[in-house]
Amino acid sequence: MKRKYTLCSLFSGAGGLDLGFKLTGRFETIFGNEILEPAVKTFSANFGIKYITHPPTDNDFPCIF
Repeated sequence: MKRKYTLCSLFSGAGGLDLGFKLTGRFETIFGNEILEPAVKTFSANFGIKYITHPPTDNDFPCIF
């Protein structure tokens, strides 16, 4: 049996890299972060997971969980 991995996607864009991981059948994205609103809407529509727009300079990661 192949091991399945969970990942959090930072600087996700519209989720192209995450889609590649998903298509392998071995990865599941549980969280995404992006600063650009159009990319956030696309990613959320395609993956249906929690996704936030949060500037990476804030470094306030407890706020996302």
